[in-house]
Amino acid sequence: MELPAVKRARALQLVRAGYKRIEDIAKASVDELANNVAHLSRSAADHLISAARVMLIEKVENLRAEAEDVMEELKL
Repeated sequence: MELPAVKRARALQLVRAGYKRIEDIAKASVDELANNVAHLSRSAADHLISAARVMLIEKVENLRAEAEDVMEELKL
């Protein structure tokens, strides 16, 4: 699990609950995540979802920048 502050035990809980990718967590609702992962508070679920969404946005922005660079190189 690539999320900050998610240690091995929590990552294992998330995977066992079906959240295998960052995208899975980002798409989840707070209630869904809190109900599906044992001992996860709503505030912790909200924090995980927010962190996952920020990571995905950063990943998209990086990919977009890379794509723009490639397009510029092709315009030689």
